[in-house]
Amino acid sequence: MRLVAVYILEHYLFEEPQVINIVGRYLYDITLEYKKIIINRIKNTEYVDNLHSNSITELSAIVGANGSGKTTIFSIINKDHDTTRAIFLYEDFNHEIKIVNRTGMLDENGNFTKRSQVPVYFNESKVHSVPNIDIQTLYYSPIPDEDLSNFGSSISKTYHFKSTLIDYHLDNIERSIMLMTDDVVDEIKRVYPELPLYNHISLSAKPLYKRDLRNTYGGFKIEGDIEKSQKEALEKLWESYPTNNEDKKHLTHDGLSFYRNIEINILSYLLIDSTSMETAFNGKYNISYYDIIKEEDFYEKLKHLFLHKIAYIDKYIYYYLKDLLTDYDYQSLLFHFESTNFDEKLKEKQSNLISLIRSYKLSARRLEKNEWNESFSESLDLLLNSEFEGEEFKNIRENLEKYHSHISIKIIENKKNILDYIITSLEKVEIGINKSFDAIFEARFEIIDQLKNGVKKAIKLFSAIQIFYTFTINFVEKEGVELIEGKINLNLRIINFNDFKNLIQKYKNVIEEFNGNSLINAQILEFRPDKRLSYGEKSLLNLFSSFYEFTIRKHHHFRRKEHYIILLDEADLGFHPLWKKKFVSAIAKIIPIIFEKLNANVDNSGNPELETRKTQIIISTHDPLTLSDIPNYNIVYIDRLKNGKSDVISILDDNYKPKQSFGANVHDLLAHSFFLKHGFMGEFAEEIITDLVNYLTFKEDEKVSDENVKYFREWDELKAEKVITIIDEPLIKERVQSLFIKKFLYNEKELLRLKIQELENQIARLDNEEN
Repeated sequence: MRLVAVYILEHYLFEEPQVINIVGRYLYDITLEYKKIIINRIKNTEYVDNLHSNSITELSAIVGANGSGKTTIFSIINKDHDTTRAIFLYEDFNHEIKIVNRTGMLDENGNFTKRSQVPVYFNESKVHSVPNIDIQTLYYSPIPDEDLSNFGSSISKTYHFKSTLIDYHLDNIERSIMLMTDDVVDEIKRVYPELPLYNHISLSAKPLYKRDLRNTYGGFKIEGDIEKSQKEALEKLWESYPTNNEDKKHLTHDGLSFYRNIEINILSYLLIDSTSMETAFNGKYNISYYDIIKEEDFYEKLKHLFLHKIAYIDKYIYYYLKDLLTDYDYQSLLFHFESTNFDEKLKEKQSNLISLIRSYKLSARRLEKNEWNESFSESLDLLLNSEFEGEEFKNIRENLEKYHSHISIKIIENKKNILDYIITSLEKVEIGINKSFDAIFEARFEIIDQLKNGVKKAIKLFSAIQIFYTFTINFVEKEGVELIEGKINLNLRIINFNDFKNLIQKYKNVIEEFNGNSLINAQILEFRPDKRLSYGEKSLLNLFSSFYEFTIRKHHHFRRKEHYIILLDEADLGFHPLWKKKFVSAIAKIIPIIFEKLNANVDNSGNPELETRKTQIIISTHDPLTLSDIPNYNIVYIDRLKNGKSDVISILDDNYKPKQSFGANVHDLLAHSFFLKHGFMGEFAEEIITDLVNYLTFKEDEKVSDENVKYFREWDELKAEKVITIIDEPLIKERVQSLFIKKFLYNEKELLRLKIQELENQIARLDNEEN
């Protein structure tokens, strides 16, 4: 099954319906007649079966200049999120046609319906739309672009682009190394022998500038008391990890010890990460930054910094969790968040205070009034100072202190019925305390989700750090991995790719949690391949590694298809001309090999139809270098034409499109007016030479006109002569040279003739004087 033609009924780019013949076995003529779509086809006698590969059902191209609509046509073919009214024609292997009719109205879910659908006829018989042609479309563009997100393709660079550039970089490294550790890379090297491939990759701690860290306060540029404390703590931290190299004193480390270096990077970020909101429930950890830094063990430092952070976020969550953290298992703490709002300690304080009030209400009749007052004062002060120092208890403290002062005065004044008064007033105090606690619980309830989320983010961050750090320690014991001179070196020909993938994933988790936990853009590691690839080399690897990743991704429902349409949207962007010339040959050889990976135990499906995958490839380009490998009947030419003030997109028919492609001389292809409408010369050179000609031919004593054009650059004889020497087109150079001679050398002859005439006149005057 393959897509052979598309009939676009209406689209804003086109003034009238368009027929796109994608495959050349038959040439389709599709017209709209009396509210019917009529399909006719004629056999192409030049068509060659299986030209590129047995597993590639067809390889076609869509060619056009920038802005001509190639990506729009790919969007229509892709169908996902596209609402263009169109007919899609498919041929099975018996050359019978099937259609998908998308000319009807859209329903509330954006799906095409049969309502208002234009009927389709072929050989005078009505053709019914197939509800689902089970062909998976895969779109690839080397450019990450938000406008391409609607394609919904899992191999596109837009799909791989994450929230940060570092994520994108790590994804590219992971996919490239995944490809390089597979035998398929040998076929790529056969087609592109000059392509450099990574043999080794090194991991090291990224050198961070202390200056940048000093000026970063959780992402803010404002220095308060907390920020001053953090800055001082940073200095103490760096003193505890001294750098002996004088040339690297401005950096967090000297690069000589891998684990020591990543420790100081992680700890530096943790010290400046304080984006928690200020509330009445902020707490204080009982171990200072300085004492934490003195701790020898990295895991212990992490634990103390974690407790320091959550204590500041919320003291009550801290009280609940601090004794539950065992064996540095941060992740297990998340299980407690579903069953509690962490109010237990607060309720305990309320209970203790109420118990105190009630006990002194009972003892009021038992104790002498002055003795009662003294005991009440001591017990109240002790409880308030030990359990009610927080900002949330400010009103409770002030009210109880006022009450105590008030009751003390009444006792001194020897108020009548003082004991009854104490008991009655304490009952009112109890009611007031309960109301105050209700207000505290209500205020806490409004922000408890934010507090819990803040702590959960911290748990995930410290868990990710602990898991990553532990994994790196075990990772260096793996085959093909060596720790030397502050770096982890990986031999890509030996390592197990899954181990490397796990390392990348665990590092990405740390970066994602850091960046999601604050406004800090954390970078802890550097990944350095042994070769630095050019943009074109990276583009080539990204292309094939994206397909490779798709084919080995287990349990992906797109893997269960028998037929695929691959849309390569200017995938050769950035390639050297030699690589462009090889591009069609490369994809014809390599993509079938990559797609064989789909056939290896595909999700244990046991479907015999999946034993041989079929791919149809459609490339788009504006470069004629690739077209020499594609028959002209499989090439769609698009042009943007002027129609008054607006541009109109048109699919060229056989009368207007280039006549040659397959096996044609690339220079002949390039010479066609479709590719070079304004000649072979560069536009800048043309402007310079045109202005020079205007300078050489301009007549100052005549009016400016179409024949006497004023030059706009500054010219003189020397500059004009130098520009003529660098013109390399012989005919143009000869013509401009003749204009130069006419302007300057001809004028010099005139000057000499006038000089001779003047000298002859002087001699004549002298002769006359002698006579």
